Amino acid sequence: MKQKNFMIFILSVVLFCGVNFFMSAQEEVAQDAGADKTHQALKKLPKQLLEMIKLTEEEAAQTTRGEKLKVYEISFIKLGKFKAGDNAKALLIHNNEIVYPIYVGNELKTALSVRKVKNEWQTASMGSGEIQFLEKIRKEHAQANKLNLKSYYIVRVGALYMSFLGYDKGNEMVLIPTHESQDTQLVVGKEMPADDVFTRIQKLLTDDQLHTLGDADQIK
Repeated sequence: MKQKNFMIFILSVVLFCGVNFFMSAQEEVAQDAGADKTHQALKKLPKQLLEMIKLTEEEAAQTTRGEKLKVYEISFIKLGKFKAGDNAKALLIHNNEIVYPIYVGNELKTALSVRKVKNEWQTASMGSGEIQFLEKIRKEHAQANKLNLKSYYIVRVGALYMSFLGYDKGNEMVLIPTHESQDTQLVVGKEMPADDVFTRIQKLLTDDQLHTLGDADQIK
């Protein structure tokens, strides 16, 4: 009986993992399909609009997409209660946005992003200055640490105009600043444990700000 129950348990785990893997693969396909529609629309933009995202018509026709990045935002409600040693990843809110770097040959030009709306991945934006910082740091860090570009994601602290590259080192989330911050002594490209970053960010915000910003969590 014990052996039978154990086999049933193993089978259930295998089936659960299989279903999750299938659903994840389906979501990846849907994301890329939405990005492809947006990319094709980008290639057909009028000259004047292409100039705004620093592309010529000839360049737009030659663009390709790089490795995508999921986007997460910080829950300010949870940030207000956060203490060193807590689960830093619990502060992240996936805002259903995916960013794709856009290249012409090997030259990074801009980015496009898609967002999931009513179960469909639609255009969120075309053009990005942020990607120039993110992609440079991602490639340098990945090469130096022998990591896959797929390992990284974006973490934004919108109210403070901060963004980070994140990745998981074992069970720990690590954040890599993309902009210097004298107030928090963050250094561009230098990774830090996420709980250290979050405790530093806490000190920049008053209790009233954390409460007010936390209200935005309820909207997402």
